[in-house]
Amino acid sequence: MSELQDLSSLVRSNTPLIVIETPDEGRVVDLFRHVLTNVWRALYRWSITEGMRRVDLDREDPSETPPDISTTLQAIKSHDQRGIYLLLDCVPYLGYASTQRMLREILDRRGSLEHTIVLVGSKLELPPELERNAYFIAAEALTNVAKHARASNAWVRLELRRVLDDDATWLDVIVSDDGVGGASASPGHGLAGIEERLRGLGGTVEVRSPAGGPTLVLAHLPLATSLPSSLA
Repeated sequence: MSELQDLSSLVRSNTPLIVIETPDEGRVVDLFRHVLTNVWRALYRWSITEGMRRVDLDREDPSETPPDISTTLQAIKSHDQRGIYLLLDCVPYLGYASTQRMLREILDRRGSLEHTIVLVGSKLELPPELERNAYFIAAEALTNVAKHARASNAWVRLELRRVLDDDATWLDVIVSDDGVGGASASPGHGLAGIEERLRGLGGTVEVRSPAGGPTLVLAHLPLATSLPSSLA
């Protein structure tokens, strides 16, 4: 499944929170503009310098709000149309209890529609133990690509996902490649090591790798109580 299809599926299923770590903000905006061709939502972009403006397809409207994050979150909560909100380098501004509460209410859909919040930044802090496990999983999956996939390209993406039914938060490590496919978590295989580590952490792994490719490895790690306070 392609990156565009993955994001489209997340938006279609009304995923409340997506976290993307990248310095290429423009590419993220372009990706979500393409998502709109698969599933329609209003698309907004926020930064501390510009405030929040609507950026559907080729449009780029004037800013709707002052640049402070509290006013922006209040505006998001009051919108009467489901939207995707790209918040650029937002995490440092989530340090206040009132702001954290407002974000939680949006993610829990308390008094708001089923919006999707996307946190975009060049460096998003994770709890150290979670970061080590995510690094191990990505490294093992990429080693498998290098050894067996005969791929021209490989991609790694991290997503933070809230499951509202049981109030759980998960970190998804997604590794994909355009190689020959046929990967599996068989004994002695690198993907089996990922499966074993995740089992000990209470997580799961999915491997989608038809003959001829592409391959998609989706590792799901529970955050439990380890979610950073700025996102809790």
